[in-house]
Amino acid sequence: MRGVPVKPHIESFLGRRVSPALRSSRDNQSGRNLRRAAASLIAIAGICAYDAEQHQVADGHFSKALHLAKTSGDVPLSGYVTALMANQALCLGKNETTILLVESALRCGERFLSAALQADLYSMQAKAHAQLGAYADCRQQMRIAERCVELINPADEPSETSYVHPGLMELKSAESLLKIGELDAAHAFAEASIRLGPADDPRGRFYSHAILAIVLGEQRKVEEGCPDNFARHGLSSCTGPARPFDQDFPSLWRQF
Repeated sequence: MRGVPVKPHIESFLGRRVSPALRSSRDNQSGRNLRRAAASLIAIAGICAYDAEQHQVADGHFSKALHLAKTSGDVPLSGYVTALMANQALCLGKNETTILLVESALRCGERFLSAALQADLYSMQAKAHAQLGAYADCRQQMRIAERCVELINPADEPSETSYVHPGLMELKSAESLLKIGELDAAHAFAEASIRLGPADDPRGRFYSHAILAIVLGEQRKVEEGCPDNFARHGLSSCTGPARPFDQDFPSLWRQF
């Protein structure tokens, strides 16, 4: 929900300043730079709408951002916005749409998409395949994602992919492996995500622990996986005052 308070301010700025500027822009380098900047800002508005669970609004923002990114000629930005659309589709359970969007983004090619973005795209596709029961395809996409992770060089990454921090891909692998019932491997990846994840990301740390708890529950290791055990480790406040632990944990469990 972190994007909720930001959303009205961005949308107000888009309406007051960005839209008029776009209407008067020309098809030259300055115009393309403007469209690229507008696409980035509109994509953020889409993320805020997604955080607020206003998915139709998010769809509109993402579609407009993608159009502007394409007309600006910025291929990596187009790939990033498509990845945002794929992430939303995945979270809404639209697995076939997720796969198609990822394939669309990947058609940009390795020359244009950063290693971190490619890793995230392949991991989303892996989870979509897992949720469709296509286990072989899931494993194949996971292997490709892992190879992409090995190629990540933070110095070469754009600011848009800063969210791909250490531990994130391990967490996504744990989710996919949990979906296909490979519990021992899911357990190992969930523990790796906790070990590698940044200490200054409490929400991410909470989610990693929650996924591990779900895996432990599936393994019938109840004492290790119960919420009380996590609360004793100071994780009950990781989601902030609006999302207490006892509300988040059951909702996460129901996903599986």
